Amino acid sequence: MFTLSKRKSFALKAGISIAFVLWLIYKVKWADVWETVRHVEARYLALYIALVLIGMLFSAKKWKIIARYKGFQRTTFGCFRAYLTGTFINNFFPGFIGGDMYRTHWLGKQREGYTLAISTIVFDRLSGLFAAALLATAFSFMRFETVIMSSVWTLCLVLLTISVVGALFWGIIWRNVSDFILVQHIVRVLPRKVQIFLSEVRDYFHKDILIPTITLSLLFNIFGIGLANLILFKAFGQSIPVIDFFAVIFLISIISSIPISVNNIGVKEWAYFTFFALISVNPEVAITVAIVSRFIQMLLSFLAFPDFLKRKQLGLEEENSFAK
Repeated sequence: MFTLSKRKSFALKAGISIAFVLWLIYKVKWADVWETVRHVEARYLALYIALVLIGMLFSAKKWKIIARYKGFQRTTFGCFRAYLTGTFINNFFPGFIGGDMYRTHWLGKQREGYTLAISTIVFDRLSGLFAAALLATAFSFMRFETVIMSSVWTLCLVLLTISVVGALFWGIIWRNVSDFILVQHIVRVLPRKVQIFLSEVRDYFHKDILIPTITLSLLFNIFGIGLANLILFKAFGQSIPVIDFFAVIFLISIISSIPISVNNIGVKEWAYFTFFALISVNPEVAITVAIVSRFIQMLLSFLAFPDFLKRKQLGLEEENSFAK
C-alpha cells in the first residue's frame, strides 16, 4: 500500500517521465529510428547480452564480498539470481526500491539481519556510483578540449570532480569522524536503528573491503555498461572512438540513476539523445540504442520469473508454518 507521500512522489516522478517522453516524441525522427532498427546486426546483439551478463556477474561477486564482510554466507551464483530477480521486480515497481527490498529480504532472512542487509545494498550502490563517477571524470579529462565546448558537459565534469574528490576525502576521515564530540552529540539524538545503520556503513570504509569492491565496480562499469553499449552501437552501424564513448556513457549512467522519474523512463533516453550528440553521434541511433537496451535488459530479467515464483511459494510456506 502506498502512503499519501509515496503516491505524491510517484505522481511527480510519473509527470517527469511523461514530460521527457513527450519531449522525445517531438524531437526524435522516429522514421529514422525504425530504419536503424531494421538494419541491426544480430551477432552484436548476442555479444551485448553476453557483456551485460558478465557485468552482472561482477556485481554479484561484489555484493557477495560485501555480504560476507558482514557475516552473510551467500554464493556468487545466489547473489546473481537475487540481482536478476530484483531487476525483474523493478519492472513492476516505481523506481529501484522494489528490487532492493527483495534483495534485503533475501539476504537478511539468513540470520534476521535486515539492518546489516540494507547496509550491504547501500554500500553496493555507493561503490558502483563512485566507480562510474571516477571513470566519467577520468575519460572526460582525456577529452577536455571537447568537454569545454559544452556548458552542460563542463558543469557535469565540475560536479563529478567535486564528488570524486569529496568521496575520497570523506572515505579517509569517515572511520575517525565518530571521535568528534559534535558528531557524537548529533548521533545520540538519532533513532537507535539509524545509529546502528550508520555504524554499519562506517565499517565499510576500510581498505580490506574498499579495494575489492571498487575494483569489481570498475569492472562492472567497463564491461556491463561501457563495452556492452559500445557493441550495441556497433550493432546499429555506429562506430565511436572508445575514449569519446567512455567519456559520455558513464556520465549517462550516473544521470540515469538519479531517481527523479519512474524507472528512469524518459531520463535515460533524453541523456542518450543529448550527450551522444556532443560527440557527433546520430541522435536517432542513440535513442534506438537506449530503447533497445532497456527492452533487452527487461527480457533478461524475465529469466528470473520461475525463480521468483519458487521463492514466493517458499515464502508463503514459511508463513503458513509459523501460523500453525
